[in-house]
Amino acid sequence: MQVDVAGGTSFVDLGMTASDGLITMHLSDVFHDVHTVTHGASPENIIYQGTTAVVEGSLAFWDEDVWNNVTQGIRGGAANPGGYGVIGSLSHLANLTAVETAVSLQILPTTAGKLGYQFAGNCLLVDEGERFERFGNVERRLHVRFRAFTWNSLLYTEVVV
Repeated sequence: MQVDVAGGTSFVDLGMTASDGLITMHLSDVFHDVHTVTHGASPENIIYQGTTAVVEGSLAFWDEDVWNNVTQGIRGGAANPGGYGVIGSLSHLANLTAVETAVSLQILPTTAGKLGYQFAGNCLLVDEGERFERFGNVERRLHVRFRAFTWNSLLYTEVVV
């Protein structure tokens, strides 16, 4: 898994999964029901609002400095361990310009000729974005969860290694 915290395409390695923590991608189409008095509980219409993707996986090895850069825009990174960011702050501006919390993400397979995915400047750490697993006598894992949005670009592009 590779990231670019500036939202561009200068990717650096965030970390690698082990065989039991492979990366998954889940696509969701988002809809909004329009209710009126005439139709009661049944929607009168349904409005399509875009598609999001959730990319997650458990990293067996990760670069702590890179991970701190990813969390820096949200809650201060290494300078603020256990802290939190600015409550009520916007993670993306109305003019469709990514701010420091949105990152680019690239998932590349280790086998040549296989398909990978690139999310350009549209990923946020949301919904339990960071979770540490396996404390005790086993090696610790970092489970990451990014959500990608269709702000001003494609949701993702496919890349062949």
